Amino acid sequence: HPRVRRQRQMCKETVLAENLHKALDKLTDNEYDLIISLYFHNLTEREYAKRQGVYPNAIHNRKVRILGKLKKLLE
Repeated sequence: HPRVRRQRQMCKETVLAENLHKALDKLTDNEYDLIISLYFHNLTEREYAKRQGVYPNAIHNRKVRILGKLKKLLE
């Protein structure tokens, strides 16, 4: 039934969102700031690097490390 499928999908999305929030809460302030800036405020790595006064490759490496940390937290 389509209505039941929609309700199940909404429940799954709610659980995923809650898990993501819990994982984000476990990041350090700097890690959280980077992820929020890149993925929710749509800054590029280059723009974020310029604001932080560091090279873009440093931001890229941090992002990759943080995403790995989030992945482990979400498993």
